[in-house]
Amino acid sequence: MRFVALVVNLAIAPLFIWSTDLQVYGFYVIFSTVAVMLQQDMGMTNSSIRLLGIAQGAGKSDLIRSVAKTTKSIFASLGLTAGIVYYCILSFFSNNFGIHDLLDKQIYQLSALYAIVVIVSFVVSAYRQILIGLGSLIASNLLQIAQNVFRISLMVYALVSGYGLLGVGVAEALVSILYLASVVIMVHKRYPLARCWGFESKILPELFTTSINLVVIQVSGSLIVQSGSLISGSIFGAQAAGQYNIAQKVYTFVKEVTNSLGFVVLPDAAQNIGHGDVRSNGIIYIAFTGIGNLLMNSVAVLAIGFMSTWISLWVGDSYHEAVLPAQILIVSLIVNGMHLIAIPLLTATGQTRPYAVLHSIWMISALTLSWLLAQRLESMAGVALGVIIPIIVLEPIYLFIAMRFLHLPYRDVFLYDILIPFSWFLIGIVLFLAAQIVNIFDIFGNELVGVFAFSALWLLLSFMLFLRLIHRFGLAKRHLRF
Repeated sequence: MRFVALVVNLAIAPLFIWSTDLQVYGFYVIFSTVAVMLQQDMGMTNSSIRLLGIAQGAGKSDLIRSVAKTTKSIFASLGLTAGIVYYCILSFFSNNFGIHDLLDKQIYQLSALYAIVVIVSFVVSAYRQILIGLGSLIASNLLQIAQNVFRISLMVYALVSGYGLLGVGVAEALVSILYLASVVIMVHKRYPLARCWGFESKILPELFTTSINLVVIQVSGSLIVQSGSLISGSIFGAQAAGQYNIAQKVYTFVKEVTNSLGFVVLPDAAQNIGHGDVRSNGIIYIAFTGIGNLLMNSVAVLAIGFMSTWISLWVGDSYHEAVLPAQILIVSLIVNGMHLIAIPLLTATGQTRPYAVLHSIWMISALTLSWLLAQRLESMAGVALGVIIPIIVLEPIYLFIAMRFLHLPYRDVFLYDILIPFSWFLIGIVLFLAAQIVNIFDIFGNELVGVFAFSALWLLLSFMLFLRLIHRFGLAKRHLRF
């Protein structure tokens, strides 16, 4: 579902670019980036999903009720606080990026609308985690797909009709409110135990034991990803914020091939803990990390090789400056996929502290290096390099921790999670280079047709290998909800 939501977000960029201009899109990026950075749930989402899954597996209805009503109250409070903070701090960003020069008084209306989006998003998250933790992941995802379709439709209408950023803000606020109503109705119909509101302080130690570390991981990860646009914008201007945001979206798209599986494995992993079946979580790690890395590396071959083509088709030639930063960011994914599935599994077992420490180190070093390298190289490529250098150094430590806490066999990890995915990536790069040397992309008389033909063939081969791995691991249907 995270992957579907990402695809929708990818569609938003060309809508702005085709209907407005690069500067307006840069302003939208700043508004939405600040909103995303403030939508931090203090690690409570995964923490409550973990507890709900354990309670469901152990058949503890009292715990389900306590977690549901307490997290709803906490998330409503967090949302209200974040919304007020958003409205207050946006004036700082508007002054620094020159938004007042173009939008004038609309800045206050937009701030209010996106503050509503932030508040509602927190409450929605509380209800979604109830659905996911208690086993309604597919139903929750279908509802979110409908929400995203409606969202993109209203945004298209607002942009095509000439309502600009203000119309987009109204559309996003309206869709958020309607989505909240839909999620509330679904929870009330499916899980009467979760209808209650209230607060039970006795549940807080269990929630915060895991969430304290998760908030560090979540905030660090958000700052690492989102700050690139702000650093680029503050050094090179609002248009650079839009350029880097395009590179970031491509990077996130490829990363989500593996990262989106995290929400799939967390409920099952938590229920395994509730059943006392710890061994299954190690099997989940090896299987899903191997499969996720295989698919991610397969997409990375095409993303790196044809980056200029994809960005040109997607948002036009004016975004050529995003090509190199996007390629640099995606290179890091070749080694960056080993901890993505480990995070939800360690969340289920309550052993996330080491990852919180590593994420903090990554965040501090990435922000520092990005700022310094951007100014030293006088390019957005410096921002991207600042992000990937620390994780290339830290990833072996992430893997070692996962292997230790999940009791993973070295041989299986090396074979399925490292050797097969990375060998497949190297094969893809060799095939791409060979195709370029012999000019195979011109074989159809049109280079674009050749690019699509090569991509289709490569994805077909990757899918065949994916099916072989699925068969090898013998994954049950309940593990294939993605």
